[in-house]
Amino acid sequence: MTGADIGPDGKFYLLERDFLGVGFRSRVRRFDIDGTNEETLLQTELRTHSNLEGIAVWRDTTGHVRLTMVSDNGQTFGPSTLVEYQLTD
Repeated sequence: MTGADIGPDGKFYLLERDFLGVGFRSRVRRFDIDGTNEETLLQTELRTHSNLEGIAVWRDTTGHVRLTMVSDNGQTFGPSTLVEYQLTD
């Protein structure tokens, strides 16, 4: 687990990462606030993104929920990055 947020829908969003020696893979899961109704929203392949470690979940002006994630890699694993996904129903 590397990051978490409560979304505008009142659900708990969890950012997880896995390091496999040559790169990272990431996963975002969503739960009801009581821990039930787990859904996997995003699961990346190895090296899709770098070391994602922070997440913000928010609703844009068109009503879509967005996942904004950041990696702060310094010099170790490459440049810092910001990635964003829009959730669709």
